Amino acid sequence: MNDQRTRLRWVGRLVLALALVTMYLPLAMVFLHSFNESRLGAVDSGFSLRWYGSLWDRGDLWSGLWVSLLVAALASTLSVILGLGAAIGVHQWRYRARRLANGVLTLPLVIPDIILAIALAVVFYAIGMAQGLTTVVLAHTVFGIAYAFVVVVAAMQDFDENLYRAALDCGARPWQAFYHVLLPLLSPSLLVAWLLVFALSFEDFL
Repeated sequence: MNDQRTRLRWVGRLVLALALVTMYLPLAMVFLHSFNESRLGAVDSGFSLRWYGSLWDRGDLWSGLWVSLLVAALASTLSVILGLGAAIGVHQWRYRARRLANGVLTLPLVIPDIILAIALAVVFYAIGMAQGLTTVVLAHTVFGIAYAFVVVVAAMQDFDENLYRAALDCGARPWQAFYHVLLPLLSPSLLVAWLLVFALSFEDFL
């Protein structure tokens, strides 16, 4: 039995190592070729820091980076706030209504991005909203709510409601029980949801 467990452990480690190599080898290759003197990555012209030096002079790249960070930060924050509210509200519903709400809120996960983008563009055009930073943040928020909701609603399944009720019985107001009991217990899941939506938004907005 111990020998079988040892073999399974090594197989698991091998699969994990192969997965990590598959994921990060392309990034490692890009990093190594960034020190190449040639403009073409396939041509090796020797070691050089030339391209890192020219990077500081590319104001358009730095401007694009800050806009991407801003969009991702705003979208992830709004998504987590709305996803948290949806998870708390749905948690109080009956089983059938909760299943229906879960399906509706997670629907953007299975809808192709281009379909969702066209639908949002039609909505923005119909209400007369000019395209710009606001519409990008709103679109990424719509996309990110589903991810934030999935993470938070999973954490709500393990939440002991007796803790919240005990705080109310001890004289705390609902917002105090939420801030001092519910929010700290859900904070790890909220952080995970925020980072997940941030990564997706930052990767999608070019």
